[in-house]
Amino acid sequence: MFKKISTFWAIALFAFIAVLLPLYIPKNGYSYMGNDKYIFFLYGMTAFVISSIFCFGYALYKRKLPKLSTPDWFVLAFGICTILSFLLSAHKNVALVGNDEWNMGLLSQLLFIFIYFAISRFLEHTKKCIYIVCIAGIPMALLAIVNRFGWYPLPIKGQHPLYVSTIGNINWFCGYFIILVGMELVLYFQAKAWEKKLIFGITLFISLLALICQGSISGYVALFVLLLILLKPALACKQTFLTYLEIYLLLFSGCTLTYITGYFIPGAYVEYDAIVDLVAFSVLPCICLFCMAVLYMIIRFRTSTLHLTFLYKYIIGVVITLFVGYLILCTVNTLFPQATPFLNGISLFTFNRYWWSTRGGTYAIGVQAYLSLPWHRKIIGIGPDCFLTYVYDNLDKVTVAEHFKLQPLANAHNEFLTMLVNTGLLGLVTYAGIFAISIKNAFKNTKPFMKVILFGILGYMINNFFSFQQVISTPFVFVLLGMVENLLRKEKVNASN
Repeated sequence: MFKKISTFWAIALFAFIAVLLPLYIPKNGYSYMGNDKYIFFLYGMTAFVISSIFCFGYALYKRKLPKLSTPDWFVLAFGICTILSFLLSAHKNVALVGNDEWNMGLLSQLLFIFIYFAISRFLEHTKKCIYIVCIAGIPMALLAIVNRFGWYPLPIKGQHPLYVSTIGNINWFCGYFIILVGMELVLYFQAKAWEKKLIFGITLFISLLALICQGSISGYVALFVLLLILLKPALACKQTFLTYLEIYLLLFSGCTLTYITGYFIPGAYVEYDAIVDLVAFSVLPCICLFCMAVLYMIIRFRTSTLHLTFLYKYIIGVVITLFVGYLILCTVNTLFPQATPFLNGISLFTFNRYWWSTRGGTYAIGVQAYLSLPWHRKIIGIGPDCFLTYVYDNLDKVTVAEHFKLQPLANAHNEFLTMLVNTGLLGLVTYAGIFAISIKNAFKNTKPFMKVILFGILGYMINNFFSFQQVISTPFVFVLLGMVENLLRKEKVNASN
């Protein structure tokens, strides 16, 4: 009886975080979406925390709570560091709940920890849960696509090109959807039966199309890295490589579709960034689609076997070389612009506050803020979600922030740099340790489905090197972290029986 109740409770918790929260549309519309979503999250989680007394209490009474694992200890250590940072903060009124619209204060961090332990101990039917959230993502993706083409079928207040779907800000949408795309990539890659391949292919295509349109470049970077990681198993044989090429065919087909739509309906697509326009609103993806289709046909019909695993290290070498070359060009163009006149005025090749959609400025603010802290604050931080309060109280120390006065920054647009300022070195080490240990455990595990969850976590991490914690994606990734621990525990139990 207890097993059924706790399982139902955990599935309900999963559904609330991964499905209901992103689908929820507040009555105040887009302009207050962040705050209203947080209130919905807080009220819902309050109900789950109260009802969890039965689940955890009964498990403790029956001694069914397993011993703490290494990831568990990192999660608990992060909680202790966050509480310590709050208790010693000079901005406790902010640190408790966090800044308006972000609300990543102590309360949210503790709820993330609660989510991890609840999912890791009580969730069942993990595969079905992931399938459900991928299906639920379809209407959100379709809505985002039409929104980016200037059509808002739902009468949501505050409609604006920077807001899409039921999630709101394009960065928030990207933070949530890159997790779905990461999982769907692996689901499609691993599918054997044509029925599953068809279903996962449709789902992946729609999600990729939404990611192409949404307007946040961080999603492109995360997708590129995920595809690069997936290339290694793809090179093992002919069939896996063909499946990998099919993913690129879906991707470039989506890009081509947006280009054609914009071509026949001029002005329909909302231009946002030069890179977004290049990927989604230029002829380049059409050329890539043609070349990829030719390569696919040659390999499928003219090649009997294919073993290209040895190429992976060379491909990685080329990518690293190109990245280093890019950094060198940026450095030269920044310090000696006369040497590279063809790059002058291009923000992507100039290290200043406008670099990478003003990420150069936000990163500089984060670094300046941390360096300006006294030594003990460097260890414990200024308090959860106190980034904005500290920065704008200390403009004499964080001078770069003066350029952003009309657009106050609640974070450095890099989750780990923000965590370093807010909770100090201790908070960053324990927080990053949660991800590092979980990713290591999932990567070493041989179960195919574990890779689905792994890619979801990786998508979140890569994206958030250019983004931030928020109430839609961060609870979801803690669900996935809990799932990794949950599956590993079940394996140990099954192995011991």
